[in-house]
Amino acid sequence: MKVAQKLNNTQANINGYKLVIESWILSVDEKGVKSVASYLGDHPDEFCLVVHMGLYSSAPWIRLETVATNILAHDDLNPPKPIFVGGPDFLPTTLDLNMLSIADMKDSLGVSKFWTRDAGEYFCNEIYYRTLYQTRIKGIRNNGKFLPVLFIHLPKEETVSIEQDLAAVSKVIQIIASQTIL
Repeated sequence: MKVAQKLNNTQANINGYKLVIESWILSVDEKGVKSVASYLGDHPDEFCLVVHMGLYSSAPWIRLETVATNILAHDDLNPPKPIFVGGPDFLPTTLDLNMLSIADMKDSLGVSKFWTRDAGEYFCNEIYYRTLYQTRIKGIRNNGKFLPVLFIHLPKEETVSIEQDLAAVSKVIQIIASQTIL
């Protein structure tokens, strides 16, 4: 993912704190989807926010996913199974959605439709659900609130340029960080 690679090790000064973005390029398989939740469980105080990114090839613009479903990544040939048997069917983002105003996002993205509630039924949804579940089960908090976790779907670079996606994702991270790091 080119946007994640370009963001890796970038820094910003947010509310007097130095924010360093650490990007992980994960394998698109069972090991990849379990890695972030597992790491968070072992290192709950290491991050001030988590922003996952994935490709949504038919998306016309960036999509900020508001909810993940308890559906294990699967192909169309197999019926869906839960990620966690007995787990909630849906987990909403732990991000305070009021942080991202429509005006700010419209300026950054050029569109006013950016919230979605369908992260799919593949690895993007699964990693998002696992991270949200771990955050809630372990009670991982930042400044008294759940650790902000968000999933951003990016369109193909033929649809929206890497530079546009990079600018939009950077803006989202800066807005979230400025509200999270107090």
